[in-house]
Amino acid sequence: MTEQQIPQLAGALVTHQRHFGALSTHDAQWAIQNTATAIALWVNAIRNRGNVVEKRLEFVATTSVAAIESFKSFESFKKGKKGPVQIYSVSDDFKKHFGGKEEGASEAVDLKIHKLLVRSLDVLVIKELADKFEITLGQFFALLKKQGKGEAGVLLLEGYNVIIAYIRDDEGILWAVFAFWDTSRGWCIDVHSIAGVGWLGSSRVLSR
Repeated sequence: MTEQQIPQLAGALVTHQRHFGALSTHDAQWAIQNTATAIALWVNAIRNRGNVVEKRLEFVATTSVAAIESFKSFESFKKGKKGPVQIYSVSDDFKKHFGGKEEGASEAVDLKIHKLLVRSLDVLVIKELADKFEITLGQFFALLKKQGKGEAGVLLLEGYNVIIAYIRDDEGILWAVFAFWDTSRGWCIDVHSIAGVGWLGSSRVLSR
């Protein structure tokens, strides 16, 4: 790296600083307190971005989602047993980033479900999914409705393994939105930064 590139890179980071918003408060504070280590991790990730990695995803099933006229998060992700999806908890982070999200019409789509074979960072999962990694919040909810009360189906309901979807908030920032079934109590809804620590193998990943 040349001396001229260093201020150029620093300036680019300032220009695109809004993407730091994808970090959780905990992750951001860690980066502030361990800046040199955080930069080293980032540099290492860039150096190895072209390396061939082991296969991380195994195809499980394809499931159809009907066309959606419009979708409002606050009307659907509500705690309780009365709605089409029995929801036990909705995290504060989800409410902050997706609680007010509204989406327009989306066409019918076939969503693919993959099993995560090894513990993986989001960036590596996204890389393997290529241009099919992103879905909408409405499509995510529509899939949960198929097993809204814990019915048998393609989603994993045992062992607190999670169902992960990559969805953008209203600011255009990509997040890992996820859900898991808590015994007979219902679905738990949460969201993590894609710069987080990654996911355990056997989790399910949604994509187009």
